[in-house]
Amino acid sequence: MRHEAIKIVATAVIGSLCLLTCPVVLNAPIPQTPSATGQTPGPVQRLLSVVASTSKLRRGMTGDRVDAFLVLTERNGDIIAATDRVKRARLDQQAVSALMNVIRGKRASKKLNDELVCANAAFALGVLGAKAKGAVSLLKDLEQHEDRFVAGEASDALKKIQAH
Repeated sequence: MRHEAIKIVATAVIGSLCLLTCPVVLNAPIPQTPSATGQTPGPVQRLLSVVASTSKLRRGMTGDRVDAFLVLTERNGDIIAATDRVKRARLDQQAVSALMNVIRGKRASKKLNDELVCANAAFALGVLGAKAKGAVSLLKDLEQHEDRFVAGEASDALKKIQAH
């Protein structure tokens, strides 16, 4: 009996040592792809947050709609940088899809913030160039937007996409 107890303790000690020195595979989380989890990949999420951010634009405004859109050039540098990260990560198609969803969700709104976001998204699609060919019909619809700045960004984006 004493011999069996020592054997049980020895087995437990050896088993514990194996667990400490070997990675625990049974309890390891299964890595998920972004599409499997439904989450947006990091670079695409960053691009969407830059497109949706209008805080810098609001600080530059004097109350005139024209001023708000003139300050868009300040935002364009941020959008270009975020789009470059998306291109490096080869997530272009996911970014195009996400930007198209942004435009679809905001284009009917008359709010200045939503119009700014639509203009930003159109600009970002233009930066993506030929990769954004799937957004051509949406941008053509956006060219008819009543706000001339949103329509102008859509028109510029179409020219950039079709030039490639």
